[in-house]
Amino acid sequence: NITDSVLKGRLDLSKVALGGHSFGAGTTLGISGITYPLKAVTKKLADSRIKAAVYLSPPVNLHGRSPSEVYGQIKIPGLLMTGTNDNSPIGKTPAEDRRKPFDGIAAPHQYLVNYKNGDHAIFGGSSHRRARPGDEEFHQSINKVVGAFLDAYLLNDKSAKTWLDGDGAKAFVERNAMFERK
Repeated sequence: NITDSVLKGRLDLSKVALGGHSFGAGTTLGISGITYPLKAVTKKLADSRIKAAVYLSPPVNLHGRSPSEVYGQIKIPGLLMTGTNDNSPIGKTPAEDRRKPFDGIAAPHQYLVNYKNGDHAIFGGSSHRRARPGDEEFHQSINKVVGAFLDAYLLNDKSAKTWLDGDGAKAFVERNAMFERK
């Protein structure tokens, strides 16, 4: 129930996406419907109000399970973005593991963008390192692909969906990223 007069009548709660970077991407995966190995988690954490999700550099915690066991219950469209240098000392997530949520999700309308030489900071700013040449190009690419994804799955923009599912997005990022979809 929205009672704030500034927001009243301005939000369409039937068109909600969730996105996050790093641990925020982990939260986004949880709300999107991953399966937790904990006995204490007895209810499903997926929120049916979420229609699409963006996972920027997500943590990968399989706890000895396969990606399909952990991520296979996600049913909404998703966009996962990472980089070939997106290693994390926290949780010891190597860059090559960041794609595992994408691999484990069986639902259609999944996209993966893996930026060549992209590190963890290209998604969340440069608070733990100085800005580098090329960061602005990464940011522009991230903004365009995320924008098209949200337009496609929240606004039902057919041209954005065609761009993602045709050759447009792949051609747009191919100079500095690998693009996959399923």
